[in-house]
Amino acid sequence: MAIHLASASKLELLAIAFVFYLILAGMWWLTMFWEHMWVDSLSSRGVERRLLRWQWAAFRGAYRLGRWRKPSAIGYVRIMTIIARAFILFIAVVLLFSIGARLLGPVGQVSSN
Repeated sequence: MAIHLASASKLELLAIAFVFYLILAGMWWLTMFWEHMWVDSLSSRGVERRLLRWQWAAFRGAYRLGRWRKPSAIGYVRIMTIIARAFILFIAVVLLFSIGARLLGPVGQVSSN
């Protein structure tokens, strides 16, 4: 069963918006988790060992994510997190305006009666 957004009811649009915002909230949480994990990994050897053990299981010994010991590495991680979150916010605002405009209908039109 497919929902055609141009002819969907207001309840269906609210349900679709709710699902999309749950997905966006999950993406926001995932960026927070990855930033925290990377910053801890880059600043602590104990966390780095745990990350390397995880990589050993996932990548069969090829440390693709570890050994990234540059002085500006934490700054790069935070910049990438900010870019990812800005993209998530952009999607949320576009979704808000598009579904909000569809829910409110034509606003500002003068009736010809």
